[in-house]
Amino acid sequence: GDCRPCEAAVECDDGDICTADSCDQEVCRFRPVVPDFDEDTFGAKICGGDDCDDEDELTYPGAPRRCGRAVDHDCDGITDDVQGCGPCSGATGLRPVPESSIDTGAVALFVVGAPPEQLQPHEVFVAGTSTLSVYAVSPGEAAVPIGSPTEYPGMGPDSLWVVDDHVLVADQGSSGQFLYAADDLRAGGAEPLASVGSELAMVTAMYAGPQFAYLSSGSSAGSTALAATATSSLPSLAEPAIALGSGHWRPCDSLIRASGPDGGWLFGALGPAVAFAELDATGAVVSGGFALLAEGYGSDADVTPELLLLAQGDRGIMVLEQGEVVSGACCSGELDFLTLPQGCVDEGCHNAVSIAAVGEDRAVVQTYSNSSTPKTHVHLIDISDPTSMTVLDSEGMTDVQAIGYDLFVAGNVVYAAGSVPSTTEGMVDVLELECP
Repeated sequence: GDCRPCEAAVECDDGDICTADSCDQEVCRFRPVVPDFDEDTFGAKICGGDDCDDEDELTYPGAPRRCGRAVDHDCDGITDDVQGCGPCSGATGLRPVPESSIDTGAVALFVVGAPPEQLQPHEVFVAGTSTLSVYAVSPGEAAVPIGSPTEYPGMGPDSLWVVDDHVLVADQGSSGQFLYAADDLRAGGAEPLASVGSELAMVTAMYAGPQFAYLSSGSSAGSTALAATATSSLPSLAEPAIALGSGHWRPCDSLIRASGPDGGWLFGALGPAVAFAELDATGAVVSGGFALLAEGYGSDADVTPELLLLAQGDRGIMVLEQGEVVSGACCSGELDFLTLPQGCVDEGCHNAVSIAAVGEDRAVVQTYSNSSTPKTHVHLIDISDPTSMTVLDSEGMTDVQAIGYDLFVAGNVVYAAGSVPSTTEGMVDVLELECP
């Protein structure tokens, strides 16, 4: 070290961040150190440590990659955008990206992205209580509106899907469906290309694929019904006409298509039951229509499915009104329950909001507590063994007043929609999956 004389340590600053400077017995001393400026437990690489960016606590050896960033977060010499952004296997946690949140009330959303290696930015189509809008989102950057919002003519949008460059909105309040051209919504001020209404009381669920768009509705005077519109026939829309039968007027809370022989099946969570429709190779509903699969989802009549996610084989995974996740093999009657944290606070409140798959071994679930101050949470769940599910992480939404309504997973990014009741306020939160 330097042997220059000193009276105080301030006189011994050698300008080197890799030394600890001191004045010891009136002589300057310079001791080599490996500092950890960002306090992530990894020392700065420039001083002999392993941290390739010691000013960023999210960058260190073995750190989770952050989808689409031209940054090497795990210090392996390859930037994250080169390594791809597809859904990771074995996600371990959720990381909020508040700077990318969309500041608007949202009750439904759908995300459109390029292939995983070119995933940024996403296009996020958002249905609010009175407007439809489109945003460009690159996680880590501020969301950018595309065009101006479109005034929404319906009363209560419940779900939104983008298929074949068309946007379909299922509307519970208007008992019908609205169809737009995606480009018209991007431009703003769009008018519907088509709409369909009926005497049905509620339209609450929709599932759209490359061949068909399916719509579920219900009537207190009739039955649960299902419409199937061939995407090749857009912009025309089919009337809900495939009935489940009397005595089950409640519409499905969710629809999901599952693979199987020929065209597979379309499953719906329906009050205290699960219904299904067999599909042919084209995706059309096979003669026989929408049938009841199981009352009470097995033998437990108290189980009330809010949403349903078909996972492995014949095993279904649902979230319930009570804020629980239930798994069961159809139709053995044997159910496995997982109680979520931040569950119901008030008696009779409804926690379950939405559920979405993350690859084959994880799911994200949205819940809210219907207390004086609503608080919505997003939970990451390990479903690799549906008989022993576990909660890996939980994150609260930014707007504590907003009630959660919808989730969408795009690559390694989770979008969570929330809206403040009776207002146009709310938020679309952006969270990234932490991947091993």
